Amino acid sequence: MSKNLKAFELLFKDFFKPLCGFAVKYVVDLEEAKNLVHEVFISVWEKFDSLPADTNYRSYLFTAVRNRCLNHIRDRKKIFTIEKVA
Repeated sequence: MSKNLKAFELLFKDFFKPLCGFAVKYVVDLEEAKNLVHEVFISVWEKFDSLPADTNYRSYLFTAVRNRCLNHIRDRKKIFTIEKVA
């Protein structure tokens, strides 16, 4: 197992539940919160090797999850608005 994979697994194990609890405050639905957190972890994994060594992962992850939740809420509002007009 590569060193990066082990480090990423530790991040996932340490932060998945707290991030889901954080996300559910924005989106209310636990399953939706889990999906959004998973999307963030996928995104982080894709650029994990290129992140600076001194990255504050806790701050990075919580900010990424907040942004993902806010984008999700914004996108749902657009869908609701379009459905109301139609």
